[in-house]
Amino acid sequence: MLKLFWCLGIHDKSLNLSASWSIRTSLDYLLLLLEDATPERLKSYGEMSKDTVNEINIILMEISSFIQETINQLKKIKNIER
Repeated sequence: MLKLFWCLGIHDKSLNLSASWSIRTSLDYLLLLLEDATPERLKSYGEMSKDTVNEINIILMEISSFIQETINQLKKIKNIER
């Protein structure tokens, strides 16, 4: 991200992109990508049984919950650092 700012001519020395910010941004993006893995979005690949749909939904919910908890923990760390 910092390289992009430099390429765009944004040279703000007060710009502070921490590792936790970078990780949180990547995790937020991953949550968006997981939305494309829902059974409704996968219908174009063919029919799925109800068991498969349930399994996919459970897996996506577990992954999303883990990612969201990680994001929350990173936010707590950021607040402690201030």
